[in-house]
Amino acid sequence: MNLASAVDLGPVLVDPVLWAAIALGVGLFLFYRGFGLLRRRRLILNTPRSTVRGAALGTVEVSGKAAGPYTLISPLSALNCYYYRARAWQNQQRR
Repeated sequence: MNLASAVDLGPVLVDPVLWAAIALGVGLFLFYRGFGLLRRRRLILNTPRSTVRGAALGTVEVSGKAAGPYTLISPLSALNCYYYRARAWQNQQRR
């Protein structure tokens, strides 16, 4: 016997109360998520801009042009740079 033929989901899928509950749940989730996105946006917009010499402690947007006596060639992108960092890791599960 097939399970789909034994259970009729037609009346459940057209029930407006079910869809209203789903819409309410999704709406509340998006409403609370919007507060987090707003907080992040305000943090980015209110970050002060400074040079490296005048930078204060805390979150600061640094502006200027990097300069140095020599450059390195990064091994991953093969571009000139002043500093690079590469990390490799492997997730090992215990058996």
